[in-house]
Amino acid sequence: MHFTFATRGTDGRTNYWTPERPKEYGAACAMGRDYAAELITHIQEQGDPSVFGAVIQAMMNGGIYEGVEAGFCSVVGIQLMNAGAAKQPRDTVEGPTPDLVDGVKTASPASR
Repeated sequence: MHFTFATRGTDGRTNYWTPERPKEYGAACAMGRDYAAELITHIQEQGDPSVFGAVIQAMMNGGIYEGVEAGFCSVVGIQLMNAGAAKQPRDTVEGPTPDLVDGVKTASPASR
């Protein structure tokens, strides 16, 4: 398993959170969203949710929360929100109506 946001050290251990960090906040958020999509695809295709914990632990150990992390967390949160909404009848879902923006479900323009 290889992720674009992870590196392997000389000791053979994987650090699951060594992302590139664009200087511009919007670009950093976009990169974080891409990293989250990569991880979610892996989890869904491989049926291996355990790597999510390794990524979060590495993120916490890094001690940085900037655009990359914000973008990553927003996509994970959106996916969780949509997974919950998919399990409920449409008229009982609280909150904004999901809408697709760049292939990711987000709040509808009317609720922003």
